[in-house]
Amino acid sequence: MADKEGNVLAKDYGIGIAPPERPFPVKGHASAGWGMQSRLGQIFADDGRTIMLAFDHGYIMGSTAGLERLDLTIPPLMQYADCLMATRGALRTCIPANHHKAVALRCTADTSVLKDDMSFGNVGVEIEDAIRMNASCMAVQCFVGSAGELDSLRNLSYYVNMGERFAIPVLGVVAVGKEMERTTRYFSLATRLLAETGAHIIKTYYCDNFEQVTAACPCRAYKALEGYAACNPHGCTRKCNAGSSLPCL
Repeated sequence: MADKEGNVLAKDYGIGIAPPERPFPVKGHASAGWGMQSRLGQIFADDGRTIMLAFDHGYIMGSTAGLERLDLTIPPLMQYADCLMATRGALRTCIPANHHKAVALRCTADTSVLKDDMSFGNVGVEIEDAIRMNASCMAVQCFVGSAGELDSLRNLSYYVNMGERFAIPVLGVVAVGKEMERTTRYFSLATRLLAETGAHIIKTYYCDNFEQVTAACPCRAYKALEGYAACNPHGCTRKCNAGSSLPCL
């Protein structure tokens, strides 16, 4: 119990001073709950950008060139990233728990590259395990226009419902099947569809007229740059000191 002796009567109530505005930098979520904003704020910096280091390729591709030993390859790169995108297996076995980075947890279990049609996936990680893994967001693969489109959107809806219940954002990942063209029209349709299904943020591919794709998407959509492409040339001013090893998203 506080000692009442020596207490000074409070006098400075700031009367006449309006509460400070607290703008939120992630598109579409200015009115989201505190928990949702907190997790999005772990992923995105105050300028609304993020450097997401994705090394979840092995869950459908197996041992990928350059990612054979995640325990040796990834830790030296983590200092340059805001967020790690990975499977729960890779995180538990290869990444120290005190990494202090946001985590985009790959949650769907999807078809391997051994199949011609990779568009069929399933719920892989239950919401309880995402909470145990301290996920900043849950990543869901979506195959718009492919044979498994409906199944992937059903998976997305499941994670959106669970994410809203526990204030964990959902990252909708636009997957491009072998038969799909990477056009402005396709990415505009896919990102809008995922956003309206409830995805909080969307990972897609860069294309011509990319500004048109993001303008039509009501939530934050960012681009995946293949092959650890050079930093974003379109106005990025962040000094990540990563040279050309990581994309700025």
